[in-house]
Amino acid sequence: MSFTATTEKSMTSKIITPRQDIGTQLVESWRDVSASTLGHLTCEGYLEGLRPLSENVRLLGNVVTVKVFLPDGGILRDALLLSQPGDVLVIECVGDRKYACWGELRTLAARIKGLAGVIVGGTVTDVAVLREERFPVFSEGISAVTTHPVEGARGSVNQPVRVAGIDILPGSLAIGDDDGVFILTPDRSGIYFHMLRKSKYGIRNENWKWLFNCAPTISKRAARTVLTGCLGDYFLGTVITHARRKIHDVHVRHPTTVTTEALSRIGALYAIESEIRGSPAEARLAVRKARMLPLCSRCMTGSRGR
Repeated sequence: MSFTATTEKSMTSKIITPRQDIGTQLVESWRDVSASTLGHLTCEGYLEGLRPLSENVRLLGNVVTVKVFLPDGGILRDALLLSQPGDVLVIECVGDRKYACWGELRTLAARIKGLAGVIVGGTVTDVAVLREERFPVFSEGISAVTTHPVEGARGSVNQPVRVAGIDILPGSLAIGDDDGVFILTPDRSGIYFHMLRKSKYGIRNENWKWLFNCAPTISKRAARTVLTGCLGDYFLGTVITHARRKIHDVHVRHPTTVTTEALSRIGALYAIESEIRGSPAEARLAVRKARMLPLCSRCMTGSRGR
């Protein structure tokens, strides 16, 4: 169901469809999954060329699509009014990309509305303020030229859009961070999350199973990031590298004795791997069980149950 608003004087035409919702439960299931973890599994829905304006950014939410016909950006007001807290605006910009459709005032409105972020298939402006605000904004570029009202303006909200060569439907899932951003339809997001959950059981190489068995003792958060990051027959170095990066991200935001100790022990794991590199497979496995397993299994026992 949608409606079209027109006025004879300006020949303005807007197509606005009611908001579609992927569901809070499905969104929250992706809360601890990074874009690069998903990127280990697929490139489907990856918006190539879109970068975040700020560092240490995290974007996750239900997609509200907007089509803007530049140089007019008035349809964004309708999108902001229609959106709900936790939504992510995904904006397709049609026309001359030198006109930036997103800047300081719309960021302020989005923050007041409680949006989770904005993805702009075009340019943005007021970047110094946007970076200071640390509101999640992904875009294709930056411009000092801004949109302005025009006669015959048109646009749409919650209609299919196309950004970075990807067709995007309203009610999809947006997941992004410093590494980039993905858009997944509800069915695909459910399928990929199921694959990520099952991946810890899909390790066919016995050499690595011990790591997954002991990983939960590091901490619940660290264990989740380790387990969701290890897909199929990944070699141990990749597992340790991924674990270190994810725990480091947590440590930067909320340093604790758990994360400090976990990083220290991961450093020791690196050192052991360096020592045994080039040794026969059986010898490597024996060293891992004898020296690396205790580092994991005794890692901050007090963190159990947190």
